[in-house]
Amino acid sequence: MLPKAVRALVVEDSAEHADLLCRSLRSVGGCEISRAWSMAEAVSALESHRFDVVFLDLGLPDSERDETVQQIYPLAHGAAIIVLTSDGSDEAGQAALAAGAQDFVPKQELTTIRMERVVRYACERQRALNEKRKLNNDLRRKNAELDRARQLAEAASRAKGQFLANMSHEIRTPLTAILGFVEAASDTDGVRSDAFASEALSIIRRNGQVLLELLGDVLDTAKIDAGCLVIENAPVNLAFVVSNVVELVRPLAVEKGVTISLDTGRCDTSWMMSDALRVQQIVLNLVGNAIKFTSDGCVSVTADLEDLGAGRVRGSVRVTDTGIGMSAEQIERIREFRPFAQADSSTTREFGGTGLGLSISSSLAKLLGGELSVESEPGRGSEFTVGFDAARCDPAPMVECAGAEAPRDLSGKRILVVDDSIDNRKLLGHHLVRAGADVEFAVNGRDAVDRAMGTGAALDLIFMDLQMPDQDGITATAGLRDAGFTAPIIALSASTLERDRANAFRAGCDRYMTKPFVRADVVEAAVAALPGDPGQRAA
Repeated sequence: MLPKAVRALVVEDSAEHADLLCRSLRSVGGCEISRAWSMAEAVSALESHRFDVVFLDLGLPDSERDETVQQIYPLAHGAAIIVLTSDGSDEAGQAALAAGAQDFVPKQELTTIRMERVVRYACERQRALNEKRKLNNDLRRKNAELDRARQLAEAASRAKGQFLANMSHEIRTPLTAILGFVEAASDTDGVRSDAFASEALSIIRRNGQVLLELLGDVLDTAKIDAGCLVIENAPVNLAFVVSNVVELVRPLAVEKGVTISLDTGRCDTSWMMSDALRVQQIVLNLVGNAIKFTSDGCVSVTADLEDLGAGRVRGSVRVTDTGIGMSAEQIERIREFRPFAQADSSTTREFGGTGLGLSISSSLAKLLGGELSVESEPGRGSEFTVGFDAARCDPAPMVECAGAEAPRDLSGKRILVVDDSIDNRKLLGHHLVRAGADVEFAVNGRDAVDRAMGTGAALDLIFMDLQMPDQDGITATAGLRDAGFTAPIIALSASTLERDRANAFRAGCDRYMTKPFVRADVVEAAVAALPGDPGQRAA
């Protein structure tokens, strides 16, 4: 008896030999037997069923003897093929083995004992061969997957290495201007003019803004990867946002001799629910790239709003340039808009950049419910299109302006500045003193608690850095609140992450201000946080 049911196909045109073989198989036990009387019937059976073993007569009327095994073998799907020979010679059997058969049996030896041994051996050997074949296939597949993973890892490593090199260049370039002009503006040789000093400060401010934007791109990439980038949902006029971007970059286009045109089409008076800041960020990157890669010619920007029905619209912005364009290979390289990816290294050498802009824009488009696409030809320019679906909405309410706002005055206010950086303490102190405040300083959270809870005149406000040695700002703020301190506390942090903002408010801070900051940020935050101002507990 065989250990499990064996599906057997008997291919034999002789009824006598077929009956004899079937009786022998039935006496073995555990065999499910099917019969075929010709090569055509055998082919049909093998195409519609799976078998464990095929008993094959070499003398079928519709098949050449020498080709019988070759015809059956590719259709057997791993089944063991046992050839039935009509004489006792080994010549035909050996030829069958060479063609792929597992065994051969002379028809005069079709006994129960012989058949059980032949079937068991053939099935086990074929099972081992099939398992080996499967393992080899699995091994080849795994090797291919590993090779693909290796290639991807090497490509990612090269991209990140290139990114670090680009980032070093992008950081060092504005830093050179900042440090160089600070040194030049500090010269004491008596030659420096007020005009030069003013220009130097303007260059320092401009390059500092470049560094800030670069840092913003890196932080946005990190937030997107972490899935914690917050998308607002408020009324947006697409035409207004795109027009602002075009006017913002127009001086750069004029400087390069590039003509820039704008068509806002059907979206001039239409509004949708979206995030104006992120839409502007995407369009600014696309238009900025178009100008960067166009040395002579034009850049056209087209904004449109399509009514999708059921209160939905599809906003789209198409940016077309007549710049250098990209080859099919270069398009394929950037089409997935992966971080750190650029068309090729020569692009970086000639035009600069970190390779983050398009990746961020593509991710933002997806977060806004849309996608970013590109079409380009070498020497003929490129066309980038961003589209996103949104809900149609009414225009945002108009806010009346009361004219120029009077300067903020902090006269008589006693303010404590807490920061472990002496430079930041001096900067904050300078801005606050100019606004009329009386300023004191602390170097860490423990020092701040001692000063705030000590004797003397009560504090009106604290600027609290969150990341400091000895005791951080979160711990110090929570301690002050637990001790009954009620004056406003403004958190200072270099982090833009929502969890850090939430932690600050949870500890008891009234406002949250991110570094770097300018004078207006400092004074407005102070005035808004002081008692009686409706802006308390705002970011």
